Amino acid sequence: MNNKIKILIFSTILCVSFVLYYFYQKNTQSSKTLNSMSLNENPLKENENGNIFQITEDSRYKIPIQIADASSEAFNSSVELTGEITADPDTTQTIGTRLKGKVLEIRKKEGDFVRKGEVIVVMDSTEVARLKSKYLTSLAKLEATQKNTERIKELVKIKLAADQEARNAEAESLTWEMEVKADKENLIMNEIPIPKSNDSSSSSNLQQNTKIYLRSNISGTLITRHVTPGNIVAENTVFVTIANLNTVWFAARAFEDDLKYLKLGQEVNVELNAYPDQKFTGKLSYIGSTLEKETRSIPARITLSNPKQELKIGLFGKALLNVGSVLQDKILIPDSCVLTINGKDGVFIQLNDLNYEWREIKLGGTQGQLVAIEEGLKNGDKIVSNGAYSLKALYLKHTFGEE
Repeated sequence: MNNKIKILIFSTILCVSFVLYYFYQKNTQSSKTLNSMSLNENPLKENENGNIFQITEDSRYKIPIQIADASSEAFNSSVELTGEITADPDTTQTIGTRLKGKVLEIRKKEGDFVRKGEVIVVMDSTEVARLKSKYLTSLAKLEATQKNTERIKELVKIKLAADQEARNAEAESLTWEMEVKADKENLIMNEIPIPKSNDSSSSSNLQQNTKIYLRSNISGTLITRHVTPGNIVAENTVFVTIANLNTVWFAARAFEDDLKYLKLGQEVNVELNAYPDQKFTGKLSYIGSTLEKETRSIPARITLSNPKQELKIGLFGKALLNVGSVLQDKILIPDSCVLTINGKDGVFIQLNDLNYEWREIKLGGTQGQLVAIEEGLKNGDKIVSNGAYSLKALYLKHTFGEE
């Protein structure tokens, strides 16, 4: 009897176990099916490249997201060229000498105004005496050969000398005439006063008067001093640089894609880092002829009027060239929408309150706070304008990427 009861109890337990296992397997399969259906019905969690992602309702509540619609509009597109202020070489002079010597005086400091013809540098050079002596020696030789030529011509007239002697004397006189001319030009080039012929009688006077007075050939501002009084200088040393800064250049570089917009004489606005709230208007006065291979850019120059002397040499900034107002086929969005991830420009597009897409774009021209989009967007796309940086952090976390 006890054995029958034990067998009955064991059979009951076994049956119950089979029933429980059957329902467990059925529920598990149903759960998998539901989950599979849920994933198929919600494709916004992640697409092929992982650019679509979903945020939680709590995150959406905390992030102050604002949306801007992508649209086509008429706008003044512009080309931006970076560069700096430089002096016009045609109104710039460097004062120096080809002689070695000692700097005695520099009569102006950096920033001082200089008048045309004013003495700027006084130097002493023993070369002065040598050049003066050479000139006076050549002058004396010329005077002697000229007198000899006249004497021989008189002898030819009375048949006491041959014509060939007269021609030889004339050739020698011409040689010394050219020598005197070269020595005189050398004195003028080095700004040494031309000595008179009677100075040759006083060699001590030549040795004592060895000063050179260097003058400015233009009116302007002394912008650079390269030496100081007391310096011993070699040949071809530059002492100071003077520039007339009433007109200056903005020297920039234009990329080859921008060349189609550049036209000589067109009006250009220049914005300098030193004066962020000011615009200086000039004209495009030069476009280079040779493209630099490394940067694929070409030099361009804007001429600017500088009556108040505000534009200092070396100031950096940018030139904005207006390329016309036309109805764009391209999309315009606020520049605040554009972010960079892994070196690529893009924006976040809102698909609905919780689902967003990171989309790469190709940027075009700019106008104020608007940027034109060459590729990547279409009319009506809802671009995240505020809260984009918070979405960027969530997106990077979602994709396990790093910027």
